[in-house]
Amino acid sequence: MEDNGDILTAFADQLGVEPEVVEERWDGRPDRLMEDIFRIRDMDTGEVRGLELFDTQRKAVMAYFYGDADTINNYKGRRIGYSFIYALCFLVEGILVPNSFYPVVSRKYEQAENRIEDIENLIDNAKVDIPTNFVNKGEIELWNGSGYKAYSGDPDASRGDKSARAVLLDEMAFIEDQQKVKRAFGAFLSGEEPEDGAGLDAERQERPVYDYPQTGNREWVRRGRQPGGGHLHPTAVVLQRRRD
Repeated sequence: MEDNGDILTAFADQLGVEPEVVEERWDGRPDRLMEDIFRIRDMDTGEVRGLELFDTQRKAVMAYFYGDADTINNYKGRRIGYSFIYALCFLVEGILVPNSFYPVVSRKYEQAENRIEDIENLIDNAKVDIPTNFVNKGEIELWNGSGYKAYSGDPDASRGDKSARAVLLDEMAFIEDQQKVKRAFGAFLSGEEPEDGAGLDAERQERPVYDYPQTGNREWVRRGRQPGGGHLHPTAVVLQRRRD
């Protein structure tokens, strides 16, 4: 598999359908691609079953792939599984866009490793073959050069790696110096070393940001204060290159 056409044909062959059928079904619908290809292990029964996204997860997927924001803040993530969904988004995009790199950051390195393990399980349980160059604890590289790597929330851990297409800051609410961490790991998106207190974070503030509020409001909203006032710390934050 070398380009998107080859990937589509290979997946269609493995799924037993015509490429044209898959192309029409998946066009503009990454959520359908996810449900058609991936399976998960049921937490209650332990059995592997087909992936079924619910509405909030679909919104997160579409916000990631088609939103105009370069930062997505998410709240109340434990029940919704935002971290898992963005790991899945990273996997799908990495399959389609060779040589993409996706850091996954958490307060504790072990938590970030868990997200990389989610990606490993998605690959292992997929209905189609997704080749890998290597699978290590905390790091995976696909056959096409796309990679996923775990990091602790220590800003110094961000130094010296390659440019990223998107970054997941998992369990952000539990990271002490959130702005410093966002600056440090946000620098992955430009491939530049951050200067203390400078530049990149201020630049990002001028761009669209989406919040998913901890309220009954089920709409994605541009960043401001939460409805009714007050301040919330997001549980999962996605930083991504601006999609022009």
